Amino acid sequence: MNILVATTNFGLGPVSKLYSILQEILKMKDISVTFLGNGLSLDFIKRNFGNKITYKICDTDNINETELLEIADFEKYNLFINVMNINIPKIQKSKKIKIKSV
Repeated sequence: MNILVATTNFGLGPVSKLYSILQEILKMKDISVTFLGNGLSLDFIKRNFGNKITYKICDTDNINETELLEIADFEKYNLFINVMNINIPKIQKSKKIKIKSV
């Protein structure tokens, strides 16, 4: 299963929640995780998960539709986990991106 994850880059609250979720997900077999983000969130996830996941560096809070769709090919993923990012769901809705999202 391919999972795409993102969070807002707002302090440690959202990213620490994503960290807890990823700890459990990574215990499962045949899981591939890709993190979208930058700044403090990216640093925190990289420091805690290293090469266990893939990273796509982008400002998820301000990314526009075109850039997001170039960086993240949503069709490659089975699930999108978003912790408090309000920008990406707007893009999902406007572009009618079909992906199971949490």
